[in-house]
Amino acid sequence: MREPWERYLNDVVSHVRFAFDRRKIRQELAEHMEDLYEDLLSQDIDEKQAAELTVDYMGDSEELGKELDKAHHPVLGYVWLILGILCIVVAAKTAFGLLDTGVSIAKGYFAEVRQASYSEVVYMIPLDIEKEVYSYTIYIDKIVYYEDGMMEVDYATWRNPFSRDEYWTFEINACPYVNGTPCYDSAGSYKDGRFYGKGQIKLKNVPEEADRLQIWGNADLGRGWAGPIDISLPDGQVME
Repeated sequence: MREPWERYLNDVVSHVRFAFDRRKIRQELAEHMEDLYEDLLSQDIDEKQAAELTVDYMGDSEELGKELDKAHHPVLGYVWLILGILCIVVAAKTAFGLLDTGVSIAKGYFAEVRQASYSEVVYMIPLDIEKEVYSYTIYIDKIVYYEDGMMEVDYATWRNPFSRDEYWTFEINACPYVNGTPCYDSAGSYKDGRFYGKGQIKLKNVPEEADRLQIWGNADLGRGWAGPIDISLPDGQVME
């Protein structure tokens, strides 16, 4: 009984050139025919006649197919298909970017800062210093001075991952002073994490009588070093 319906539907969708829409069109037409068929049955028309009338009421298959082809023009169809694919790609890229950002922040947050020396600690200054440097925020955590003359400066930096500022390599440096005379002798530095990162500056051969430490930050923006943060040693007071 439904075989004429199948032939009708096949003939209609054969005129639709955009192949990706044929299945949807066929399903919608079939549902419409089913509703029409049920309506005819409710009018006490027998099943065979109702099935035949359903096809007749749908109209000429070629004419309907050509009208549907205009509504589902292949050019427009492919444009929408490509736009859909691009939206999926953009969404996937955005999701991957957010995941990558989250991983980077977590990596920086859970990074372990190693002590700079295994000799005895002469003094340790816990700090809670926060300073904005261009698009970054520096958090100075502590200063540790060891018996062998090594000094470590533990810090963290934060950069808003949603900031529109262009990403640049961030650099931080420090220099101790004795009565206004610099005694800089770097032993290296490192920092983990792109957005949130923990880092450490290591200074060697620092005299025990060093009375001041200056810290600068530079985001490689061509604007030079920002700062300095002046910290008195060994009491840890920030000097204005």
